[in-house]
Amino acid sequence: MPDDLIRLKDGELLPVKILRYPLSSADQAKVIELWLTEWEETGFGWLPWMNGAHAKALVSETALAWWLDTAIATATVCYPSKDPEIGVVMNVVTRKDFRGRGIANHLTDLVVNRAFHSGCTAAYLGNTPTRHSMYENCDFVRLAGAFMRRIKPGAADLESSLFSAGQKTSVRPADWGDIPGFAALVAHPLETFLMDYPRGLVSSKYLAPERGLTQFSSVWYGSRRAGGDMHVLTGATTHRILGFGSFTPGLGTVKNFGADVDFVCHNAYLHQAALLLHSLINAGKANNFLRELRLVTAVSDEWKRQCASDCGFGETIAVSEQLRFAKQEVALVAQKMSL
Repeated sequence: MPDDLIRLKDGELLPVKILRYPLSSADQAKVIELWLTEWEETGFGWLPWMNGAHAKALVSETALAWWLDTAIATATVCYPSKDPEIGVVMNVVTRKDFRGRGIANHLTDLVVNRAFHSGCTAAYLGNTPTRHSMYENCDFVRLAGAFMRRIKPGAADLESSLFSAGQKTSVRPADWGDIPGFAALVAHPLETFLMDYPRGLVSSKYLAPERGLTQFSSVWYGSRRAGGDMHVLTGATTHRILGFGSFTPGLGTVKNFGADVDFVCHNAYLHQAALLLHSLINAGKANNFLRELRLVTAVSDEWKRQCASDCGFGETIAVSEQLRFAKQEVALVAQKMSL
């Protein structure tokens, strides 16, 4: 028996099966075969995810619509397993022969409502910015660049709740349950120009983001594969993300003996940035191979350099490299700390 039915514009009913991760090998094969009609790969590591590598922290559910014995469309939602406030929608795809019938809209609505029923008050997704996408038909609103958001009907103003001042904060290593909270943070127009120098992530206040949810996996994989780590500043709930940072060994001029470090916080929590930076410094010190940390900032990011100075980083020096965004060069400066 199907878990649900969706009715198309022509009145046809399609059965839908809801798959909760970890998935069986047979279900993995069906889902991947469908995803491969649209993508060769994404930034999320399909097999570990489907095998339940992140299931302890992140609830993942995939809705599959069927026509006879063929899986023809899919949509996936993820939200934290503890204290869910925000969900993320991803991997929405319909086989070409079945497009234009509203199937993706139905599946997106279905998975978003499952997240809302589980306690989430908002859902985010990332897609290529266009004048109009099918997600507007599902009540999503474009925030900036690739980021779109849908609010649960009747929910209070999201930002005033998520990023309200005065929350009790703590710092810990990131986990995959942080993806939704991370999406809410980086979709917000933060005061910092550079959010993550090693990956070239820029605040949406200055540049419309071209990447959506894969920003998390870029920082997570990019730092950890190099032998570093990613940390988050959390607020009143387990996966409410008020800031994040990373240290990434072996980049540029610090190759073989040092690491690039970077961090960012919500505008209301810049005063807590030192807590996050100290956590990254201590993690760097625990790495026996590292001798130096380097922080590279845009010239405009004065608060970040002041925070670094207060935490023991040295004087600001100009660097020869520049970043180019939207046809303009961004001057960079660096500070270093010996470990």
